[in-house]
Amino acid sequence: MILSIPGKGQQIIHKSDKNVISEHRPHAPLERGWTASQSHGASHLWHRRHRLFGCRVYKMPQPRPPGNLKEQCVRNVIKNIDSYWCRDYVKNWLEMSKNLMYVMGPFEGLPSSIIELMVENLSKSGKLRKHHLHLLLLHHLERLVLIRGTSDFGYILSLLPIRCKKLCHLGLKGKNLPHKQLNEAFMSLNHLQTVDLSQTNVMDETLSVIASYCKYIRVLNLSDTDVTDRSIFSLCHGDRRVGISATDKPSTGISATEKCFSETEKLSLNVSEKPDISKSLIKLDLHGTVVTFLGIQCALMNLPNLQEITHSLLLYAVAKLQMRRERMANSVSEEGKTVSEIQPLKIRLLQSDDFGKVKVWP
Repeated sequence: MILSIPGKGQQIIHKSDKNVISEHRPHAPLERGWTASQSHGASHLWHRRHRLFGCRVYKMPQPRPPGNLKEQCVRNVIKNIDSYWCRDYVKNWLEMSKNLMYVMGPFEGLPSSIIELMVENLSKSGKLRKHHLHLLLLHHLERLVLIRGTSDFGYILSLLPIRCKKLCHLGLKGKNLPHKQLNEAFMSLNHLQTVDLSQTNVMDETLSVIASYCKYIRVLNLSDTDVTDRSIFSLCHGDRRVGISATDKPSTGISATEKCFSETEKLSLNVSEKPDISKSLIKLDLHGTVVTFLGIQCALMNLPNLQEITHSLLLYAVAKLQMRRERMANSVSEEGKTVSEIQPLKIRLLQSDDFGKVKVWP
């Protein structure tokens, strides 16, 4: 039994005869005396009837399209990177690499987009090695995403402020970061706009360095790290203005945190004294951190251009903030004073574990 349906490249074979292939018929002709609508209804009934009788639809296999020329070239370079492109460097210069500040390698003339693609493919495949980065960390590199670990990562971080001063996007997800080299790198990478430190061992001290030196960060991912409210206070006001020292140990008592929050609440009106990063941040991911609802409230009050924020207690923090403002208004009204209004928020996307994902449109 052979059946065919309208449609290019589709065939129907009945279960009772799997060895017979139908002949392609692109369109069923109109029956004599039928209108187009009647023919369409009959065709729909015909399809439904044969679906109920257990017909199977087989689609012709689609060939996998080849990649573009750039991807093909990058794939070929990666395939031969050790046997050809890095062979001379590994043989003659690798032992003295720590004494070399700059290396004029075979990739010096490639644009930043090609270098970024090479590093990304090497990192994803797990083939990225230290000597590869010696030749790929160039002065015009703008984006660096390291997915899998490499040996002697502290030395690689120390090369970033020397060779990659134009770096705008840095991804270090899942890395075990040496704090000294990391802080020194952020002191010199002043053009960063996107930083991914999720699932790393980053601490509050590093966030205070970022708040002081990285003025143009727009996207900051701190999910699944051990950062606390002190990091948020640093991003909003800086350590000196809030009375927090970068060397102080994080306080476990809620009283110290509330005291620090009250100080930031008093400083929230002094917009001119805020660090530049507080004005540039538009996306902040704090999911899985040690940040409490007080840190979330501080971020909502002192990051005027924040558009996306993620935290498990986000909606709870908003509710507590409203209750706190109402209590302050009641206590101040007895003295004949008023509480200043909170500036309109520019939040477009909220994500919280309590209610899932909630979109707030301005």
